[in-house]
Formats: sequence, structure tokens, C-alpha cells
Amino acid sequence: MDGGVFCSYRLDALTLAPTPRHDQRAVQEEAQAGGIEWRRREVIAGLASAVAWPRGARAQKGAKVPVVGVLAWGASGRDAYVDLFREGMREIGYAEGRDVTLDVRYADASAERAQAALRDFVRGEIDVIVACTTPSAHAAKSATASIPIVMAPVADAIATGLVTNLARPAGNITGVTAASPQVTAKTLEVLREVIPGLSRVGFLGSTRDPNAPTFQRETEAAAAGLGVLVHAVMVAGLAEFEGALTQIAAQGAQALIVQPIFANEGAAMGDLAIRHRLPTASTASAARSNGFLIGYGAVQAKMMRQAAVQVDKILKGAKPGDLPVEQPTHFELVVNLKTAAALGLAMPPTLLVRADEVIE
Repeated sequence: MDGGVFCSYRLDALTLAPTPRHDQRAVQEEAQAGGIEWRRREVIAGLASAVAWPRGARAQKGAKVPVVGVLAWGASGRDAYVDLFREGMREIGYAEGRDVTLDVRYADASAERAQAALRDFVRGEIDVIVACTTPSAHAAKSATASIPIVMAPVADAIATGLVTNLARPAGNITGVTAASPQVTAKTLEVLREVIPGLSRVGFLGSTRDPNAPTFQRETEAAAAGLGVLVHAVMVAGLAEFEGALTQIAAQGAQALIVQPIFANEGAAMGDLAIRHRLPTASTASAARSNGFLIGYGAVQAKMMRQAAVQVDKILKGAKPGDLPVEQPTHFELVVNLKTAAALGLAMPPTLLVRADEVIE
């Protein structure tokens, strides 16, 4: 103690500050006037442990709990990205309701619903917006230039105009991009292995996804290199799948590639493909959960954890434009033997050995 001055401590709006002894009487009178009970021992003990408080304890003591608005493009119960993002936040130490509040909205593949949700986010006290898939990210970018946006994930952030530079995206946006033409080429190679003599495939794309033209071009380029023709059909959503698959099957397609934005539409898509006798490929989650024959692509859980880490950095003060847009580093191949049996296909043993997961 400098100069023999005894220091006590007072609690004022959760700010602990040393108070010289000659001010102690004034502090006590001030506390009594405000109806605050003076507990010197408790306050000193609180000071000693303050540096060790976990994030949640600080929030419980009155600090503002950050609010993250999550915009899912799909429907409630059919959009896996939301659950994976929640899991990612838990993995890095956030307890929902204690350390962070997640305001989740589902667009049901509707631009109007997405815009309505974003208007609510902009009017509210949202600290970060997590935009799941490319259409959500474009809607969020149009809605605000000030609230930080984390893309989680998008297909090709540069090709669709979300950012111009992955290393320094600038502005209020960063996130995870899953762009990789090699994924499409690999998918076609696997389909050709399953279907010897493959010469024609169908492509199902979204009229509401700005990335659909890029994905279609990549598919056609990869197919041309293998001597395979592509018949593309674009649809808005689930209600148009039946007609689209009927058209694709009528064109003589031997297999079907589905744009990843439709991968979480539920088992109805897989059932339709089996009914039309179309071996179907998309993301790993589509093969795992929705009955697609082949699933290949970036591990979605890893991408959503990457997004959670970026949200954490922003909540701690980082500027989104200074955070590089991340790309996936983990990929997986899933083969669904139940679907293969329904289609009467014998899967090559060499493919099963290479698969990261086989659904039996």
C-alpha cells in the first residue's frame, strides 16, 4: 500500500475500483442512499476471483449477452446447418442462453421470408448475422452494410460477388466458402465407377441460388472431360422436384447430380430419385440422411465449426473484413448401400474400401 493508504473496494455497476480510506465514509453513505447493502468482505472476495470468472458468470452478473442472428435458407427441421452451427458454438465454449443468444429464422427457400427476417435483425440488437448458404448471404449483404455477416457456408463467394478477395474480404462480411470445382469432377468419377459406360447425367439446380450458373458450368466442364453429356433442369424448390426428375429421366439420364442447396430437403428427394431409377449424388449429408446413393464434399460439421470460430473472433472485437474467408480442408465420401439395393446396383468393392462411411 503506497503511503500507508488503506484501500477498500466498492461495487458500482459491476466495476470494481480501489477507494482511498478517506472516501470510504462517502462511499458507504452513497451505497446506503441507493439501497445497496455494503458487504465489504464479499466485494473483496469478488475482486480476488474476478479474473477467474468464466464467460457465463460474467454474463449472469449483468453483462450484455451477445445476440447472433442465424438465417437458414431451408425449412425448420430440414436445415442441418443450424444444428451444426449450434454444435460448433458449444465446441468452442459457448452455452446458448448463458453466453450467447441465437435468434434463428428459417426462410423456407423464400427470398421474401429471408428479407423479412433480416429486417427484424437490422431493427433489433443483433451483434452478428450468420447466413447459411449463398442465397441467405446475398440477402444479408443487401440488408446491411454495418452488422457483421458470417457466411456459413456459401458455394463460391467470389464468383457470386459476395467478396472480391478471400484473404481480405473487406467490408462487413467474412465466412466459409465451399467452392471447389474438383468436388464436381470427383463426384462424376465416382458415378462413372458405379455405372460403367455412363454417358448422360441430369443436373438439378436452383433458380433462387446465385451460385447455380457457376455450379452448372463446373458440372458441364467436368462432364465434358469424361465424355459425359449433362441435361440441366432448374427449379425453385421441393414442389417442382417431381416434374424435374420426370423430365430428366425422359432425357435418358443414367444418374443425377443435385446442387448442394437442395441436399437438406429431406428424404422426399431421395425417394423420388429411387422411384425414377436415378442414382443420385450430392453432399455427404444427403447420402447419410436423405437416401442419395453417393455423397461427396466438404465435411459440413467442420465448416460450421469454422464459422463458429469466426463469430467468436468478431464478438471479441475482430473486424469481419480483416478475417480471411476460409475454405474447407476436410472432405468425405459416403456410399448408401440401402439405396444401391433399391436401385439394383452392385457397388464396386474398391469404392466401398475408399468410402469414409458406408450406410447399410
